Amino acid sequence: MSDLPQFDFAMSPEQRALFERIHGKKKTSSKATPAPRGSGPAGEFCKGCRHFVRNAQWSKTYFKCGLIRATKGPGTDIRANLPSCSQWEKQA
Repeated sequence: MSDLPQFDFAMSPEQRALFERIHGKKKTSSKATPAPRGSGPAGEFCKGCRHFVRNAQWSKTYFKCGLIRATKGPGTDIRANLPSCSQWEKQA
């Protein structure tokens, strides 16, 4: 048993609504992938997809999905180890 106090962080629906009104809702989707993350084959990742693009600019490399109209900003960046989406296709 720990000497630290135990806290219950569960919020009531009213508290959750107030929190979301003040801080905004949690972002649940991304414009960087064409379908929800994790909706593709189990055990596959973005880096194994044929649509995975490495965009080298200056001294950095940015990862993008080839199915999305890429911008030069971070809004369309993806991570190589994201769970695959339903548009995943095996690399040739």
